[in-house]
Amino acid sequence: MRLYRYPGIDSHIEEHENLINDLEGRKWDVKNGSLMVIQLHEFFVTWVGAHTFSSDKEMGEFIKNQRKKM
Repeated sequence: MRLYRYPGIDSHIEEHENLINDLEGRKWDVKNGSLMVIQLHEFFVTWVGAHTFSSDKEMGEFIKNQRKKM
């Protein structure tokens, strides 16, 4: 992202940081029994799918277009 000067880099990084923070909180929820592991798994799979098909896809298109210009 930095190499190609992706304009959405800050928000992309923030999405990943938010995921890590969210997972940390959910980890404690699993430990104290208020969240089942399967629910954590479902959350993560949903997040990865949505992120990949939106943010990552958008970034990939940008980088692909930048490479064509080289």
